[in-house]
Amino acid sequence: MQSEFSENFHLKQVEACAWGDVCVKEESFSTESDKLEEKKMEELIEEDEIETWMKKVPEWETDGSSITRAVEYDEFMDAIDFVNGVAEVAEEAQHYPEICVSGSTVTLKLVSDDQEGVTALDFELAARIDNLLD
Repeated sequence: MQSEFSENFHLKQVEACAWGDVCVKEESFSTESDKLEEKKMEELIEEDEIETWMKKVPEWETDGSSITRAVEYDEFMDAIDFVNGVAEVAEEAQHYPEICVSGSTVTLKLVSDDQEGVTALDFELAARIDNLLD
C-alpha cells in the first residue's frame, strides 16, 4: 500500500484489492476554517433515517454505515473513463469515495470516515455520480 499527502490535505491510498485489481481511497482533512454549512452537511445520518435518504439514490445499496454502487461496463476503458469522471466530481465536492476497479466493473463506496457513518455529503455525491451515468 502506498500513502502520500497532496497539497490539498488529502491522504491517498492505493492498494491491491485482488489479483490485478486496484483500489484507491482518498480522505480529506478539515481545517478550522471550514464553513458552518459544511459542518451541517457532515452530521451523521441516523440509521433509521438512511432508508428515506436511499430513495434519492435508488441504484445504491447500504449496510447502515456506508452506501455502495457497482457499475458494469462492456469495456475496461469505459470503466476508467467513468472513474475519471467520478474523480472530477469528487474533487469539486471535496469528498472522496473508495473506488475499486475489477476488470470492467467499478465499485464505489461512500462513507464519511470522520463521522464513522453516512452523511448528507455522501448522498449528495452519490446523486452527482448518478448524473454522470444519465
